[in-house]
Amino acid sequence: MSTLRRRYRDRLLGVRPAAERAPASLWQRYWMSLLGFRRPPPAGVAEPAPVNPLTRPSAHGNRLRLPRFDRSGVRLAASTEADRAVDEWRAGGREITVRQSGPGEIEFLVRVEHAVPAGTVLPVEVATERDDLRYFLVFVPDAGGGAVAALRLGTTAAWFDVTVDEPADVATVDPHDAAVARSVRATPDPAMTGWWQILADRPAHDPLGQVIRDAAR
Repeated sequence: MSTLRRRYRDRLLGVRPAAERAPASLWQRYWMSLLGFRRPPPAGVAEPAPVNPLTRPSAHGNRLRLPRFDRSGVRLAASTEADRAVDEWRAGGREITVRQSGPGEIEFLVRVEHAVPAGTVLPVEVATERDDLRYFLVFVPDAGGGAVAALRLGTTAAWFDVTVDEPADVATVDPHDAAVARSVRATPDPAMTGWWQILADRPAHDPLGQVIRDAAR
């Protein structure tokens, strides 16, 4: 459930913080059933994670949903300490890697074997037990003649559900979309070249260019 939807539910039902939470009243259970909401768990009880049954990437039209990246599960399955907390897939003409790159840090990388036109962004949605956020990846050329895009997310979330959308022209992106600034801040230095190129191609006083400039400070 998104953060906004959760807040709406809590305000509507008068839900208090977990430490103060009492069993749901009959009135609350009635409205929750009517509106399709689930009652938050009592204090000390974790809310169950949404189910992601995938064991390999799954295409839904032009969207590609990845299997859940579970920090604990991937770590237990790793054969050595060096390769722990890494998942890699090849699907839709892309090589995709999700890995734990440091304490409280996750990297998401996408590589393709062809050049990508400047100004192309790759929208992705990242869902965790805490929130659902949208990002835009930008591609930069790599030494093998292809292109690579990367995000570095500072988070301690236990699991990640990632959905990759089809590439889009940055000209179609709403400059007021909070995902733009969020994406610039999450782009590691080697991949920032893609954002600098987009900025260089924008006209003077362009709103999108200003958002990129401000987020990169």
